Amino acid sequence: MPALRGIYLAPNYRYQKLETENLEKNSEATVITNSIAINLGYQLVLKDRFLVDAWVGLAYNFRNVVDETVPGAQIGPNSENGFGARVGVAVGLAF
Repeated sequence: MPALRGIYLAPNYRYQKLETENLEKNSEATVITNSIAINLGYQLVLKDRFLVDAWVGLAYNFRNVVDETVPGAQIGPNSENGFGARVGVAVGLAF
């Protein structure tokens, strides 16, 4: 079966974990983000071998910040929870 081509609409979930530190205040924190999105994309197959996939989407992000200098202490939900845009391009081999 050849690789699919054309327009698509797809749900998407993303988990991110970012660890950061502030050397001036001698503190560390972890930012955890869960994101749910819906993407509208187009997949193009070139010469039956190469694939280009481009998409744009609307996402809702849930963020939480954990203070690592105090074990078990959560700073709480970040005020940046909410909607955001997602754009991407992937290039690869079709199979």
